Amino acid sequence: MSSSKQKLNDNSSTEAELVEIDETMGQILWTRHFLAAQAIHVCTMTIYQDNKRTILLSENGRLSSGKRT
Repeated sequence: MSSSKQKLNDNSSTEAELVEIDETMGQILWTRHFLAAQAIHVCTMTIYQDNKRTILLSENGRLSSGKRT
């Protein structure tokens, strides 16, 4: 993986982390589908998120977020 500047101005670090996961998922899914088309099996992958507020936001939506998110 690599780091890059986000195209979106986020109001909080929680929102920034959620946006980054969303952008990265597209790359991961594209790679998995490409490898599957080449008949290469890829094991299940897990993406870990250690920011508790981001986890709550992804699971519960805006109900668990603050005013800035």
